[in-house]
Amino acid sequence: MHQIEQNKSVENGVAMPPSKGKRPSYPFRGMEIGNSFFVKLSEEVTLPSIKNQALNDLQRKLSAVCTMAGKRLGMKFQTRRNEDGIRIWRIA
Repeated sequence: MHQIEQNKSVENGVAMPPSKGKRPSYPFRGMEIGNSFFVKLSEEVTLPSIKNQALNDLQRKLSAVCTMAGKRLGMKFQTRRNEDGIRIWRIA
């Protein structure tokens, strides 16, 4: 096993490195009215009944994400289902 050397003394004046922050999952901030993007359903989902339920779940999740982003950014979004995923438009 590796031994870890511990420094238990308190230090003052050590600068904290900058936070890398969280990258946004979706490009809401850069969208203009009429812009859209597509979120594709995983290709692992192949059975029609499971695919239908997965698309429903994905659209429900993305609708909630759109609502939260819209409130935060002062925008409005609309989702529409496709056979392979969900397309999201900025509408206002």
